[in-house]
Amino acid sequence: MKPIRQGDLDIFKISEMPKSIKSFSKGVVAHGESGNTHKLNLDVEVFEDDKGVKYFNLPKEAVLNHEQHKPITLEQGMYKVIIETERDPYTRALRAVRD
Repeated sequence: MKPIRQGDLDIFKISEMPKSIKSFSKGVVAHGESGNTHKLNLDVEVFEDDKGVKYFNLPKEAVLNHEQHKPITLEQGMYKVIIETERDPYTRALRAVRD
């Protein structure tokens, strides 16, 4: 399935939530390095797994906002959010892309 994109986020609709996740925030899906946030307009619980992948369940349609990107409307359902990574050409280490 092709992801929904907003900046450095890849957003996938999923059919069920994983079992081993912990609370991350209320409505904030990701923090940017400049202090900006990817934030839902609903006060829903956002969860995170041990690899930093975020999950949330929307009881109804919601909008994901970010100060530097176009708002995205998401339909009701469960979602998985992966922050894009890149390989540093000098150290060959993977790092999260930050907007």
